[in-house]
Amino acid sequence: MPSSKSPFTVPTVLLDTSLPGWGSGLHPTTYLVLQYLIELRESTPSSFKRVVDYGCGSGILLLACQKLGLGSVSTVGVDIEEDALSATNLNWELNYPPSLPCRPDPPELLHTRMIVPSFTLSANDLVLANILIGALCRPSMVAVLVDALREPSSPGNCDGGVIVFSGIRPSQGEVDSLKDAYGNYIEFDDGAYGELSGTDTLGSVSNYGFDCGDWARVVGRRKVGRGWSREMSEAAIQ
Repeated sequence: MPSSKSPFTVPTVLLDTSLPGWGSGLHPTTYLVLQYLIELRESTPSSFKRVVDYGCGSGILLLACQKLGLGSVSTVGVDIEEDALSATNLNWELNYPPSLPCRPDPPELLHTRMIVPSFTLSANDLVLANILIGALCRPSMVAVLVDALREPSSPGNCDGGVIVFSGIRPSQGEVDSLKDAYGNYIEFDDGAYGELSGTDTLGSVSNYGFDCGDWARVVGRRKVGRGWSREMSEAAIQ
């Protein structure tokens, strides 16, 4: 994981790179999310007890959450590829073998076919979405990700669930496209925005080539809005 300037030791996540599933930690999109997770660990990890990684790939982000003390109540991984769900499970076993005297509960792993807005995922403190913009902006995806977040306790309170988007190319206007798609439901945190180039990420160019490009991280919190359920349910069939 990325290094930290804080006193705590950044944990190591073990991955079997022969397994399928996106996410080795070397791509800028993964790195940007890991950076933010470390920042959460340095501030208020106890506030993020329920975590979802939508598009979990290799499981690297879920494993990072558990090792950083996030997701103490539940961790859920979702992916469209069954091989990725299997890889997440195997990588979890690699990091938490049965010989450990005390290990956390394994993440619940769900195929996207199992996800129904307003029923399957809800009231989570942290949702991670390292997904390309085309999928992120589909109405069905907007419905699922927004509904997965915990609502603020009351209007005016900034304590709704946090969502971390990655997989966004800032040079192609994708940040604006994302905000247009989610702006009715998410209050964006410009202070948590980040960009990273493949040429500035250790191991990225050697693994993904010089055309890896520039990527952005966008973070926000869910707004109050119980009246959205019908709107999002209708959008989910589009």
